[in-house]
Amino acid sequence: KDKKEAIKKWIKIEVAYNLKEYNKVAETMYRWFNPIVKGFETGYTNGFTEGKNNKIKVLKRISFGVRRFDRFRKRILYLA
Repeated sequence: KDKKEAIKKWIKIEVAYNLKEYNKVAETMYRWFNPIVKGFETGYTNGFTEGKNNKIKVLKRISFGVRRFDRFRKRILYLA
């Protein structure tokens, strides 16, 4: 409950500044209010998955010109 109140207070402060950028952020926060609060309450993130995707993308960049896909695939599976 405290998190909900803190977010609502933050949105009110943003609107009080009456800046175009802040109003856009406040509008987005208001529109996504429930999912944002749920994200804080549960504590689950997709950070692990994003980290693995980043490692695979880096590997793809440095592996340019690898001739055999099966070796490239094995390297990805070894990283993950």
